[in-house]
Amino acid sequence: MIIAKAMLLGSISYGASIMLFIIAMCNLGVARTSAFFASAPFIGTVLSLLLFHEIPNILLIVACLIMISGVILLIKENHAHQHIHLKIEHEHSHRHDDGHHLHSHDGKDIHSDQVHSYQHVHNI
Repeated sequence: MIIAKAMLLGSISYGASIMLFIIAMCNLGVARTSAFFASAPFIGTVLSLLLFHEIPNILLIVACLIMISGVILLIKENHAHQHIHLKIEHEHSHRHDDGHHLHSHDGKDIHSDQVHSYQHVHNI
């Protein structure tokens, strides 16, 4: 029974982690999200040191300082240069309530939460 509970907890935790990772990529960008996500093992290490009362060695301290510096730099980073984004024409399933796929359907009554697909253009 304990193995089943551990597997359930792991599945939910891992699923939540991946879901939050994808949401973060959409909102923060791939590179910044990956850098934050990569800092998770160091956070876990610090928590385990606190829980198990271990004494960290010098390499761990240096690695944590470098990781903290990197996260601080990412937080303070200002992405100010201009980008050129081309239009993308493709087809994929979408809904209108996502705030990104707003379009008409030539008189068809499509509800905002109804999933549908057709060839369309994204102005990125």
